[in-house]
Amino acid sequence: MLRLKDICQLIDGEKRNGKGICLDAKYLRGKSSATIVEKGKFVYARDNIILVDGENSGEVFTVLQDGYMGSTFKQLWLSSAMWKPYILAFILFYKEDLRNSKRG
Repeated sequence: MLRLKDICQLIDGEKRNGKGICLDAKYLRGKSSATIVEKGKFVYARDNIILVDGENSGEVFTVLQDGYMGSTFKQLWLSSAMWKPYILAFILFYKEDLRNSKRG
């Protein structure tokens, strides 16, 4: 039996200092301009991040540039053994269930 944790996991991202773009939801959706921050949890271009708080919990973004995740994000690690579009479709399909089952 394959468990969800075997194909994807939420991780914190790399804590780092130095100027970089804040990758918050509004910016990633194209609804605001870039904000520069001095430190945070760094992710690289092509990494996946997922909203873990608020009404849009479960929304996944593929980062187009290096930067710092917004405070309501976690980095989404996806196993290379699985087809990425399948995992993302699975998350989207069960988004409501995943949102309602989160703790803490």
